[in-house]
Amino acid sequence: MRGTFFRSDTRHPVNAPDEMFKNGFTKRDAAILNPQLRFPGGDTESPDIVPTSAVCFTRDFLAAPLFPVRDLTIDSWVFAVDLDVSAVYNTQEVQWEHVTKHKLLAGKSDAEAAEVLWTMFGQERATNEIEAKDIIGAVSVRRNFAPSMSIWNGGRFTCVEYKANPGYAGSVELANKTRSTMQDFVDKSSALTMPSRDKGIIASKPNVPT
Repeated sequence: MRGTFFRSDTRHPVNAPDEMFKNGFTKRDAAILNPQLRFPGGDTESPDIVPTSAVCFTRDFLAAPLFPVRDLTIDSWVFAVDLDVSAVYNTQEVQWEHVTKHKLLAGKSDAEAAEVLWTMFGQERATNEIEAKDIIGAVSVRRNFAPSMSIWNGGRFTCVEYKANPGYAGSVELANKTRSTMQDFVDKSSALTMPSRDKGIIASKPNVPT
């Protein structure tokens, strides 16, 4: 089974030196064989992926522009990718299992639960590599996190331009559907809303086609 996922990245899909439609995505530390977890908030909160151990993405198009988080004033490209779900690490599921196994939400208010689940609202997934042939296309997005300038409160974004990947080797029907959907966002030029941290209070969703 295959599914459509989304990765936000500042690198350009076509222009040199990035050429992501040509090069695809690889993790920064090839010596790490599979995605690894870390607990930056301690083991009483949901875990996070070690950034160098995987290529991270999301199943939620609206959540994709939350990333990258280092500089929220920079716009990005959201790449639509078509992946074999058996090769996808369901980060969100692992996070939810940790929280429920250790009963970390017991007695918590919604605000306190959002603190425990702080890593989950991006509905993150991970893999070792995304090949260029699995990239359907990319839409440039203009991000706006004002006035808070914090991903915790979410933000808004508009779609500016869509580029289809001529090297995509998957379904023509999916390529056409993705192009149509993204171009509609571009043409309407409507501001779309990213999720905020309080949206993290949801159970894991399976790796299913969107």
